[in-house]
Amino acid sequence: MTRLYTLLWTLALPLALVRLLWRSRRAPAYRQRWEERLGRFAPPAATGGVWIHAVSVGEVQAAQPLIKRLLSSHDHHAHRLGAPRGALR
Repeated sequence: MTRLYTLLWTLALPLALVRLLWRSRRAPAYRQRWEERLGRFAPPAATGGVWIHAVSVGEVQAAQPLIKRLLSSHDHHAHRLGAPRGALR
């Protein structure tokens, strides 16, 4: 099953990148942070803490109360990956 997934991902990746470039023509923010969409990002400098992964704007909005509460009660860093609008929140 892993090989099938890898094959499908390998075949779909160029199409996804073309779509990303096409969409970025109308919304230049799509060109920023595109590596995060593919799961590539710099690892956090500190170890430990809580990792919150919110992709869509709705997920970011839903996670905001949790993130604010964690940040106010602990010295954690929240990392958010996602759509350009969600990343701005």
